[in-house]
Amino acid sequence: MAADRAITADSDVGGLARPRGRTLVRTRPRLLGEVAVVVGLLVVYDRVRSMVAVHPEVAVSHGWAILHAESVLGIQVEGTINDWLTDHAAVATLAVGYYQFLHLTAALTILAVCYRYRPAVYRPARNALVLTNVVALVVFALYPTAPPRLLPGAGFVDTVADAGFGTDHGPIPADQYGALPSLHLAWATWVAVAGFAMTRRRLLRVLLVAHPLITGLAVVATANHYVLDVASGMLLGIVAAWSTGLLAMAIRRRDPRRRRFGQSRARAAPAESYTVVAFHAHPDDETLLTGGTLARLAAEGHRVLIVVATLGEAGLTDTTVAGDTPLGERRLHELRAAVDALGCHGVTSLGYADSGLNGSRPDLAFSCADVDVAAKQLADILRRERADVLTVYDPAGGYGHPDHVQVHAVGHRAALLAGTPVVLEATVDRHALLRVANLLRLVPGLPPGFRPARLQETFSPPGRLTHRVDVRNHVAAKRAAMTAHSSQRTGGSAPRSLAVYLRLPFPLFRLVFGHEWYVEAGRTPDRPLLDDVLTTLRGDRP
Repeated sequence: MAADRAITADSDVGGLARPRGRTLVRTRPRLLGEVAVVVGLLVVYDRVRSMVAVHPEVAVSHGWAILHAESVLGIQVEGTINDWLTDHAAVATLAVGYYQFLHLTAALTILAVCYRYRPAVYRPARNALVLTNVVALVVFALYPTAPPRLLPGAGFVDTVADAGFGTDHGPIPADQYGALPSLHLAWATWVAVAGFAMTRRRLLRVLLVAHPLITGLAVVATANHYVLDVASGMLLGIVAAWSTGLLAMAIRRRDPRRRRFGQSRARAAPAESYTVVAFHAHPDDETLLTGGTLARLAAEGHRVLIVVATLGEAGLTDTTVAGDTPLGERRLHELRAAVDALGCHGVTSLGYADSGLNGSRPDLAFSCADVDVAAKQLADILRRERADVLTVYDPAGGYGHPDHVQVHAVGHRAALLAGTPVVLEATVDRHALLRVANLLRLVPGLPPGFRPARLQETFSPPGRLTHRVDVRNHVAAKRAAMTAHSSQRTGGSAPRSLAVYLRLPFPLFRLVFGHEWYVEAGRTPDRPLLDDVLTTLRGDRP
């Protein structure tokens, strides 16, 4: 008989020890591919620079136009700040050093630290930085703008050139007519947002906020940018961070890495704190069906635990990527990363074998397990953790996977044995799912299983639903957890659903995954649907 095994910060699961000296699962993209993206951007940048350099008179006229616009708005202060800086040599030296060295150094440092230590944050951070540069390159090409220092007769002093860097400001050719928007400020804003997503330390956050402010003063005082350049650069950085989900990760109220099973809470628990156990068939199910709800509950200070029946070792994946690592072991490490991203407190495995999509593995398979035996294992966990809420699946197991159907039966039986007061069947509004499927028909590489014609009998009709939970403020955590399950983005002859979902732009991703649905056992469906899965516990009983 399989025994439950707790997955905590320092424990093993199913006899699988944590790896030593190497990483068994790649939760970050390959470095070679990231370098290729950088090289591609540099090539495009060089083309734009050479194209604009043919018409410097156009760029100069645009520079004068910006000065005129600032004069009308009453914000033309470049001359005053530049004059003051040239009269203070020590400050000028600091400003030149900040302009020349801190701009690139800070961005590369944040990017490298994020890649190495926070892979769940890295992808949206990288995407935001790439988007920032692509948009800036388009503006450079369509509206080349000379900086104040290159406006003939304007009286600005190029303090960077005077410091010995020449009018090109160094050995690497730069786009001298790419003043609008200021990439210095776009990058500095990106550094601040990405840094906020990685750390909650107050001193570091103060330094992160100071970085774009100091950068803005430096680029204006050294006559390299206008005030409008600074404002547009900061706006570009913020919009890029928002559109990729990085901004949502930065303003999350808590750090998901600090809340593992057995660790102290980062903040005080709410007045009413409950324990929620989410029971799932395989790693990644916890994210796809309930990830936003679990992240929301954890952020509100409730204790959230995940129980998986299997490690999903029968799932599809690209064996050329997995190498010699057993798939179950790989998915275990992905599950740990997803737990971090969602902010859950711990994970437990019942230790059964994955049945496979068609129930083709009867040996120790979860779908063939004795319901009472498996339910007793789960009930022991529910009693031990004093669970207030248990999540399972609807009777059809969502899309009919035999392990999902078994989760429904075992979960309900376990809740009865343990006396768990609230059982929620995680599901999807079938009608909403069909609308999303129709919306995504234009997305290339849509998985065959996501075609509208194949979704007519899956999940739950609206009439059964009791809850529609708003998780839009937590979709960044859900997306990060989905990213952690990298093995499930490849494999098989057809496109994988997870890969398609992660290709969605963040605004569309937020629209598609901004709500999650449940059917509460014993509660009569009513309208409007409930948004709080803890309603019954708070005293509003059916």
